[in-house]
Amino acid sequence: MVIPVISMRTLQSVIEDAIPEEVVRVFAAFDREPPLLRWAPSSADIRDRRLAAVNERWQAMPRTQDLPPAAAVDANALGACAADTMIVEPVQGGEDFVYRHYGTAIAAASGADLTGRLVSGVGRRAPLGGGRLVLAFYRAAAARRQPLLTFQMLPQQHGMVVWGRLILPLLSPDGFVSSHLVGNAATWIDCCAA
Repeated sequence: MVIPVISMRTLQSVIEDAIPEEVVRVFAAFDREPPLLRWAPSSADIRDRRLAAVNERWQAMPRTQDLPPAAAVDANALGACAADTMIVEPVQGGEDFVYRHYGTAIAAASGADLTGRLVSGVGRRAPLGGGRLVLAFYRAAAARRQPLLTFQMLPQQHGMVVWGRLILPLLSPDGFVSSHLVGNAATWIDCCAA
């Protein structure tokens, strides 16, 4: 079977309100559902308690223009939220992002601590997008200057992991999105449970 490749140009169109049709087709070829997106989610849209806690912390931050300043976020001061958060910053002129903080709960669920690694290097061989899909989410949230809530279902041997990701933009002193505070929560669905 030929593994289809999702182009970065198509992935960048995530800035629209839906997953591009090319991405939907690739996921369908592997009998998988594409990620679900919700721009500027309300508190009621965020049902996972871990993501809700990250959102509450972000909402309570002081604002510079329409978003909190990146300087307001310190991984060491995130308290209980730290385990379920990542801080990502653009590098290479926004072509990529680097994980500046990668929460311990995320590392435990994914099997790796990606602190200091580039997003583009994650899941490079994954036919369903891997780091390229996540890059598109980060770029789109920066371009729209809005939070983005995504859910992606990944099959495992005897079940499914649903990854909820809440991308919360942060501003640099010059008013550009310079990083994201990202809540990331894995939920296991046991397909064998009675």
